[in-house]
Amino acid sequence: VFTPTRYRPPHTPTEHIIADTFAEVLGLDRVGLDDNFFTLGGDSLLATRATTRLQLALNTEIPIRTLFD
Repeated sequence: VFTPTRYRPPHTPTEHIIADTFAEVLGLDRVGLDDNFFTLGGDSLLATRATTRLQLALNTEIPIRTLFD
């Protein structure tokens, strides 16, 4: 059961990068702090794409398991 939450925008630069990356990969206009990547339509292939983009944007290692958790 999906329960919509009130949109909370990202605040920090890192939150903006993550939200923008998720929105781009998922083909959405925006993603908020409380939105779930998989509830919004993400799957394992898109998760791989998102983590690769985040690693490049944030210059850090991000295991794909982090997104699933």
